[in-house]
Amino acid sequence: MKIILTGGTGYLGSHLVQSRLAQGDELACIVRDAAALKRLEPYKNQVTLIETCEKGSMREQIETFAPEVVLHTACTYDRGGNTIESVLSGNLFFPLEILRIVSELGAVRWINTDTCLPASLNAYALAKSQFVQWGQFYANLGKIDFINLKLEHFYGPNEPENHFIGWVIRKCGYPFNSAEQKYQQLRPGAPEGGGQSHGD
Repeated sequence: MKIILTGGTGYLGSHLVQSRLAQGDELACIVRDAAALKRLEPYKNQVTLIETCEKGSMREQIETFAPEVVLHTACTYDRGGNTIESVLSGNLFFPLEILRIVSELGAVRWINTDTCLPASLNAYALAKSQFVQWGQFYANLGKIDFINLKLEHFYGPNEPENHFIGWVIRKCGYPFNSAEQKYQQLRPGAPEGGGQSHGD
């Protein structure tokens, strides 16, 4: 299957790169920051890179690749000094540009990673919600098959320290081996050290 992935340089996206290549899919990653390719380094010879800095050619590159599916995982959080403009660009305008291009190709399925946060909570959640509405708009026109997945607190190997689940586990005093990423299940009444261990 020919898949375009957004957010391949991120935590979730880089894991999807690994799993989809293992399944034998042909993969192209749309990259917003060419300097942030560390997570894609092991797969650089197996993945086609589409850089958004080349605005005039992004449409041509997407059309040439001719995807069957778009896996959209890219996002911009409203923290770490990100402005509202950058949050809107990353979560609404950037994916909307790609959505518009692939909808004109026809027969493309868009798998969207959404947030469980209410739209009124912050700029990030609002922009994500607005993009879903655009996806549904294009789907209603019959131009794309739009599937929306609401994600909440995913975790696993090599997760960043600022991710919620790992942060909570560390704050609760449950040490885990960063190499093996084994998590203890936190449950009421469990004896100290008696939580069930989950491997990767």
